[in-house]
Amino acid sequence: MSRERLIRVYRGCQLVAVKKADGFAGAAWSWKGSGSLARVNGSSIDDVIDKLRRALDTPENLERIRLTIVRKHQEFLSARGIDADQISVRRAGLSTQRTNRQPSCWGCKATLDSTSDFECTGCGWIICTGCGACGHGHPTFGERYLGSARAPGYADLAVHKFATRDAAEDFASREPNSRLERAAGGAGWTVTLRSEPR
Repeated sequence: MSRERLIRVYRGCQLVAVKKADGFAGAAWSWKGSGSLARVNGSSIDDVIDKLRRALDTPENLERIRLTIVRKHQEFLSARGIDADQISVRRAGLSTQRTNRQPSCWGCKATLDSTSDFECTGCGWIICTGCGACGHGHPTFGERYLGSARAPGYADLAVHKFATRDAAEDFASREPNSRLERAAGGAGWTVTLRSEPR
């Protein structure tokens, strides 16, 4: 039985190949970003996926993908009161001996890949191609990376406690500049509200 449709992720983009009445076709899309990056036809589902990967590897598309990730990462950092100008991105795998990491994003659960994604120079974590998250905002480990990266003018205002992560995430999603983390001792979750930057 032949496949009618195949979906893959490459360089943070979704690749979709389909069987049509007159052959095979596919497209590559950037997550929450710059729209369709490539459309191709091929002789099989696998041929379409290979052509889409090659299309994404062109200098023009690599730069579009990089700029989209940089923008998302800057938005992610700014929402947490971190001076995004002090932190940049680099090809993943350059800072560690672990050259083939494939974790999931702690924020949106997207699959990450150190062989094709970027990492944050501030924390060394792979930057999520979907939401821009890195280690700076992680609810358990994020504080260790903040240090002097926090922009001046931010101050912790109030801490709200929640029994479940879902309730804490729901509250935090409605509060700009909030920080979600595990409560001390592991009993519940807290959301810390911060002031707006000056």
